[in-house]
Amino acid sequence: MYGDGHSLGGHIVVNLALKTKTFDNVHGLNDAPINVYQIIDYDRKFQEHLSKSGVNIEQIKEEDLKKEVYSYYSNEIAEVNHIRVKGEPLYSQKFKGSLYVGNITVLGDRNTPEFPDVTQTGFVGLGVLNKAQEMMYNYAINQVIGGLQELDDQLGPEKGPEAVDTIVSNLNDGKYWNAGLEGLNVIGLSNQLQAGLASLMMAPKPLLQTVIAVLQHRNQLENHSISMLIKLFNADLKESYFNFVDSSTGKTVLVEQESIKKFIAKCNAALEQKKLSITWFNNFVDEIGYDIYRDDKDTLLKLMSEKEKSPSAFYNEAEGFWMSLLNGTMIVVDSVVFDKNIRELNNSVFDSLLEAKEIIENEIEHLEKFIEKTLKLGKVAFEKDKELGSLIKRLGV
Repeated sequence: MYGDGHSLGGHIVVNLALKTKTFDNVHGLNDAPINVYQIIDYDRKFQEHLSKSGVNIEQIKEEDLKKEVYSYYSNEIAEVNHIRVKGEPLYSQKFKGSLYVGNITVLGDRNTPEFPDVTQTGFVGLGVLNKAQEMMYNYAINQVIGGLQELDDQLGPEKGPEAVDTIVSNLNDGKYWNAGLEGLNVIGLSNQLQAGLASLMMAPKPLLQTVIAVLQHRNQLENHSISMLIKLFNADLKESYFNFVDSSTGKTVLVEQESIKKFIAKCNAALEQKKLSITWFNNFVDEIGYDIYRDDKDTLLKLMSEKEKSPSAFYNEAEGFWMSLLNGTMIVVDSVVFDKNIRELNNSVFDSLLEAKEIIENEIEHLEKFIEKTLKLGKVAFEKDKELGSLIKRLGV
């Protein structure tokens, strides 16, 4: 079974693929992410898995929950691919619990900036009307974005940008009422945009910067459309990325294909160096350390024997002759006997080395798993990317 979905449709088909485990391949096209909190309620088997694993669903941290999602759905995630246009508005929104699983192909100009994240509002500390202000902001943002998508159709390609530039200029100058009135007075301006701008006249001033950013990036709203995605895909303006959650930190990592190759090469080189270090540690603890001890012991015993053969000379070396002169007594040394019962080497001298060795062994284990996982998922991701390209060309879309 194969599934493709655009925007919310992509969100739905990815969730279906994870839950049913029946899809051979899935493509989200400028799709919305899954939500790790939502999927607990959606997939009861995943919820049961967490409970049996001793996970406290009510208290688990978001990053830890994301690692659980990647672990439980690892086989299904290997079949998920996202195709997105750089700068389209949905991808940059950081809702609580949002997560893009699988791998990502980015279309278009890589220098296109990401669309402003309108979810980072910072309502904490804005006063007793916090909740009311948040509701007003959400309503205004939704209306502004919805209205901007219809702007050129209603005002034309020349008047539309001119009207928005005037509104942005007023907002930047702190003339919030003027901006709102401008939106209300522009003949032909969509009802959505008018309503959104009117609401902003009562919105907290710090939040207006987000609205200004949205207005300034309004041309990128078109990047979310399926027509723009197909156009750029056919133009072969794309870069494939490997998307995964690092097992140690729980953070999402996004790496371009060529960068992966260079990165893996460096990881392998680091792995070899660490393994060489372990070999050196083993050799030192098992052989070199004892060889040094035995050589030093033999040297010391040999020196003792030489001194015992010439007791007077040793006595003089030890400044015994001058002590005799000071005491006014001539001392004759007949013999010198050293205690040659030298203790064997105590293994505790290697403790610090063994601790360092253990640290490096743990690093090797983590690095080997990381490389294995990266190669496994990366190979699947880029194979699927080629399949999608062949499919689109074959269908003549």
